[in-house]
Amino acid sequence: MKEKLLEMLKENGEWSFTRWIAFIGYSAFLLGSFYLLYKGQKWDNYDTFANLTGGGGAVTQLVNKFINGKYNTLPGEAGKPLQKDGEKGAGN
Repeated sequence: MKEKLLEMLKENGEWSFTRWIAFIGYSAFLLGSFYLLYKGQKWDNYDTFANLTGGGGAVTQLVNKFINGKYNTLPGEAGKPLQKDGEKGAGN
């Protein structure tokens, strides 16, 4: 299970810096939000925090797709190979 979750942070078996940035942003958003809910606190700059961490993660994923499409794959080729029946690969 842990291996499958960590696979989300990789591109073709290699660690992806942009996916890590998005993961850290979403994690900070969730942890910060739950902390404020738990403590019952109001934070005046929460909207800025939410936009930068949650929205920034979404923008980072778009940039990640652009980088992979432009620089990491051959023209006309799929980015991550699909798993065929009986093979270990992207889906296993």
